This record gives sequence, C-alpha cells and structure tokens, in this order.
Amino acid sequence: MKTPFISWLRVVLAFSFVISQFLFLQYFPGPLAIVALVQSLQMLSVPSLSESNAESCVICQSQMPISQIQADESRQAASNLPLVQQLQFSNDPLIIITLPCTHQFHRACLVKWIHFDNSTCPLCRTPINLPGLDAITWKLNNIAVRTRCSPESIRLGLKAEGWFNVQLQIVPPNGRVINRVRYVFHPAFSLNKLDILVAPYDLVMKLVSNSVEVVIEVQLEDGKHFTFTHQLSKDMCSRTYYEDMYNGLDESREINALEHFSTILTNYKRDEDYYVKEMPPPPRFQQREREQRGFFGKLFGGLFQG
Repeated sequence: MKTPFISWLRVVLAFSFVISQFLFLQYFPGPLAIVALVQSLQMLSVPSLSESNAESCVICQSQMPISQIQADESRQAASNLPLVQQLQFSNDPLIIITLPCTHQFHRACLVKWIHFDNSTCPLCRTPINLPGLDAITWKLNNIAVRTRCSPESIRLGLKAEGWFNVQLQIVPPNGRVINRVRYVFHPAFSLNKLDILVAPYDLVMKLVSNSVEVVIEVQLEDGKHFTFTHQLSKDMCSRTYYEDMYNGLDESREINALEHFSTILTNYKRDEDYYVKEMPPPPRFQQREREQRGFFGKLFGGLFQG
C-alpha cells in the first residue's frame, strides 16, 4: 500500500529536484533547462486520497480500495468457509480474498494464478493450502511435437512452417470415470465438433496458431457434466480447471459448448447453424472405437502421469 509517508517523501524528492533544476537554469539558461524545469514541476503533486487509500493486486496491477478489502475480509471471516469454497464462482469478479499469509488478491486473479500451476502466494511464496481442491481438479496435459504441413494444405495456401502435432490428455479427479468427451473447435478449423465415445479420450490434431480455443465437454458415468475451454498451445504444458471455480472463462458457471463461438462465426464465413451440422470425423477417428492407442499416444501418453 502507498502510505502517506511514502507519498509525501515523493513530494519532498520532487521539490528538491525542482530546486536543482532552477539553479541549473540560473547558470546554464537554454531551452533544455526550461523543459527540464517544466517536467520537474509536473512531478510536484500532492498525493491523492485514492492513492493512499488503496492497495494493488499484484496479479492484475489494478487498485483495491482499503474499504473493500476490510469489508471482504470481514465477510470472509464471518462465513467461516474453507478457502476452496471462498474461491468458488461469484457474480462479482472483484471480490477480494485474503490468504492465510494475510496477502490479498482479487478472487478471479487468484484462481487464474492457481490455474497456471502456481501453488504459492504471488508475494511471499508461502504455500497456498487448499484442502479439498484435488476432489474438483481437472488436469489437461497439452503435449506438442513439431511436425510438417501436409502437401495438400500447402497447395491450399497454408504456410509450410510452424506446425505442431498437439495431443490433449484429460485427467479427471480421482474416482471420476469419463463416459464421453465432445470437443468443439474454433471456427477457424475445418471440423466443427468431435465426439469420442470410448477411451482413450485424447485428441490429436495439427496446430499452427496459439491463439485458438477448444471447448471440451466431458460427460461422466454418473451423468454429470463438466465443460471448460482450453487455449491450445504449441508448448508442452499442463493446465488445471476446477468444478464450480474455474472453467477457463470465469464469467459464468455453465458453458454452452455449441454456442460458445456463435459471436465470431461471421468472421470465418460460417453459417449460424454451423455447430448443429453433422460432419464426418477425420479418418483417424472413424474407427476409434476399435483401434488401439497409436504410436503417438504410446510415446507421449504417460509423459505427464504421476
């Protein structure tokens, strides 16, 4: 927090700089000295009330009013709920959460911090203890291997370099059994969706851009669903998602997989019913129910296990 002492110290230093620039102007008059004096005068400002009455969330760098910190801290203490439940979805993304180490962050910022596989406080590196998190954690392994563009794609005008084979590997919480997985693709792809009805539920695809999403809708044996979005990456990485806490968006509790990309369909010259249409799956998936895991899966399938 910017305390009044630090703010007024800044004013004293700025005032000293003004005096030095004024003396410089007396002995070495000229345009550059005048410009320096004007700039130093602009530095001389009384600290505003908003600066002294706010702290910054170090994750997003935006200010958190002291009054809101105190109110949310009191609410959090009064609720007496475990931290995992405090981090669940909220209509207000700016709710402030206080960690046991006493550092405060926006709820949405802290959840995304954990999503990128961080398990310590962003400020003091104290471990964030979240009992019960494993029971709602879905892990997605993004495995990428450099490859070449096919001759057919090159003839269609696609660039020849920068292609990767990307495998997505879904790891559900312990004790949860997957029954079906639907992948809904960004409209930039030539396939709109793909249903995989038998294990392994991994997806293998070619990727040339890091800036596209895929929506993953998982149906469990008990009939429950978990739907989340994943930013495809040409790097080897793991991402975690959490039921009722983080589905890749944070704006809502539920994602409608077939409507997620509806606002950008026209940008890619797709019809409004693009995701309703049934398209034949790629040849490598047509016999998926009867095939064994392929060479790519055998080679990389266990890379992130354990």
